[in-house]
Amino acid sequence: KGRFHILSHNGARGNGGTSLEPTGDCGRHLFSETGRAGTWITAPLPLGGCAYPRVNVSFADGTTRDFYRREKPHLIFDGRGYPVALSTGVIDSPVGPAMPDFHPPQRDASYTMIQ
Repeated sequence: KGRFHILSHNGARGNGGTSLEPTGDCGRHLFSETGRAGTWITAPLPLGGCAYPRVNVSFADGTTRDFYRREKPHLIFDGRGYPVALSTGVIDSPVGPAMPDFHPPQRDASYTMIQ
C-alpha cells in the first residue's frame, strides 16, 4: 500500500517554530494515503508538527545553532532507497553588513546544510 509524503517549510519568516510557539516557521512533514487534494495530514510531532526546526538545531559534535530560516528540504537516500540525511537551505540572519541593524557577528549568508 503506497503512501505519499511532503517535506515543506512553513510559517512567518523568523518567527516561532519552537516548542513554545509551534505554529511558526519550521519544516513540516505531511502525509496522505492517496495524494489527492484535501487528504494531506500534518504529522503529529513533538514540536507541533515541526519535522525539522530552525532553532536549537543540534549537530553530531554536541553544538546547537539557531537559523533565521530553513528552506528547500530534500531527503538524501542511500543505494537501497533508505533516507540517510536531510538537506536544507539555511539563512543565518536577515540583516546584512550594509543594513542599519547589523551587529557582528551576524551574517547575511545562506548556504546548504546536510544534517
